[in-house]
Amino acid sequence: MSQEKIVAASIGDVPVVNYFWGGGPKQASSRQTIIAVRWGEIPVVRAILGLTTVMRVAHVWDTFNRPNAPLDADGRWVDYGTATTYRACIENTVARAGIPDGLTTQTQAVSYMRCATSKSTLDDGYIQCRVFSVGDTTGLKTYDTAVFAKVNDDFTAGVGIHLSGNTLGLVVRNNSIDTVVGTFGQFSTNDVIRITFNGDDYTVFCNSQQRGTWTDRLGQVVSDAGHRSLGIRVEGASGSDGVRAFSPALDHVELG
Repeated sequence: MSQEKIVAASIGDVPVVNYFWGGGPKQASSRQTIIAVRWGEIPVVRAILGLTTVMRVAHVWDTFNRPNAPLDADGRWVDYGTATTYRACIENTVARAGIPDGLTTQTQAVSYMRCATSKSTLDDGYIQCRVFSVGDTTGLKTYDTAVFAKVNDDFTAGVGIHLSGNTLGLVVRNNSIDTVVGTFGQFSTNDVIRITFNGDDYTVFCNSQQRGTWTDRLGQVVSDAGHRSLGIRVEGASGSDGVRAFSPALDHVELG
């Protein structure tokens, strides 16, 4: 197959680029994800170079490219609290806490949501997001966003990307408690963050540059068919002056 031409790749339903096997991937835009590649009429779900997987179809993703609304408004996401009013929402095609402008009574809202459209089919893979904006800090308080893989249906467990202010970390959720198990430098607006996982080994990347690794030596992360969902956590607040504060906003999340 080394000389065969992959004849179709698309962003949504829009063809974007021709591929040649071995010629290297070409992505039309850093803000978009190619979600379909075919060899003739056959969908390509995985590409392996030697012993290395170089491409795999994303199983779960969201670009938030739809009208402003609570994130769970159309059934794609399920709400798990703890906020009851100011939950995660879409605002101008990004995901963030749903703190309305001018609110003066909300000191802090924390919102967890799990993607309900589909799940990963494998224990190994990656979790990825693109940062739309870094998080705010008020006094000693920073506002945290997390993007989880390996989420169970109760959203009491998971592992993934932790974004606090502009600090990049890796977070483990166990029994509904989030614990940051490592930090890996800083991130900026428009950065693409990815954590790959293979067995107990996790590798953190920012814009394709490796930042570090973490090994789950204590067995904190559960990996089985009941823990394969995508989830997010966002925070926000509004002070007595009506000025809003947000954890980092996201314009793309992906579990593969």
